[in-house]
Amino acid sequence: MIGDIDTKKEEFTYASAGHPDQILQAPGEFPSLLQKTGPILGLFESLEIVSKTVLFPTGSRLLLFSDGLIENRMKDSLNTKQHNMELITKALHEGKKSELNVLIQELIKIEELTRGENPRYDDITLIVVESYTVERS
Repeated sequence: MIGDIDTKKEEFTYASAGHPDQILQAPGEFPSLLQKTGPILGLFESLEIVSKTVLFPTGSRLLLFSDGLIENRMKDSLNTKQHNMELITKALHEGKKSELNVLIQELIKIEELTRGENPRYDDITLIVVESYTVERS
């Protein structure tokens, strides 16, 4: 995924290729999924990846993550992905006033709980971006 946050226009423009849907939470709203804009890289000789622009108002949180956060090779992959996405969006919504480090720890706990005793077969990359106003003196 590649993205650009325009703080003046309060927009986020992104393009992705085969990554899982990422999550955006605007203030006062339930988190929404940012769907991929192109197929996975390397499968086709040529492909078209388009960009998409969404609103990113002050107070928004953007959750970017690798598939290791939602997948587990030892379990039914599709059900695990969907279940984990539901848990993650719920945690993001319930933790909308939490500090980012607390939220990140909660998201890692979700992966650990749904994985159970199974070993982790994939890395987890997790980036949370929050837009806020800085008062200048």
